[in-house]
Amino acid sequence: MAQANPILKCEKLILLEEIPAIKECKFCHQILSLELFSKHQSCKFGRRNYCKVCVSKKYNEADRLYKKKYQQRPEVQAARRLYLLEHREKIQKQRKAYYQQHQEKLRAYSRKRRQASGEELRNSHRLYVKNHPEQFRLYAAKRRALKRRVEYEKIDTYALWKRDRGKCGICKKSVKYQEMSIDHILPLSRGGTHTNHNCQPAHRGCNLQKGAGRLPSQLRLRI
Repeated sequence: MAQANPILKCEKLILLEEIPAIKECKFCHQILSLELFSKHQSCKFGRRNYCKVCVSKKYNEADRLYKKKYQQRPEVQAARRLYLLEHREKIQKQRKAYYQQHQEKLRAYSRKRRQASGEELRNSHRLYVKNHPEQFRLYAAKRRALKRRVEYEKIDTYALWKRDRGKCGICKKSVKYQEMSIDHILPLSRGGTHTNHNCQPAHRGCNLQKGAGRLPSQLRLRI
């Protein structure tokens, strides 16, 4: 049998002794234990240059960006809307059942999230309302309609404004599109629906003066 070369054996021992127990992560620049780096033959000391935590964050972020870009494709959004329409009742039942089974867990998570980043969430909400007032008004109207379990359909506010020739349905004066609000002719509290035939443009002041549950005939507006 061929004997091992003592010189090579010594070199291997020296190399093993020179491998440090710690290493610097090239991403977070922290000095960490060598065990926190994945093995890789082509890297120095046989370990990757990025720690396992940074590698996980890096791949998770790339995966998140890919999924976001994928979900923004028009054909994907169209397929998703079609699926939601065809399976609306099934999805609602599943969500309701999941909420009932995990009610305490979901409430605890919401409380914890509000306590941890309450101010940040409020600022984010205010910024969204400021930048997307129309979308927020539609969302608020939809939420009220669904809460009262009345008929609901998506309202095109510009088409509604054009239909009534830019006039307030309460005081009959002109109202700018940017300053209009949606008024329910028959209030939701009285069984009115959130549909085009029951909605009309109105000044915000007129709508506030009308209040919830009152009919236009019950008002005394200054004309």
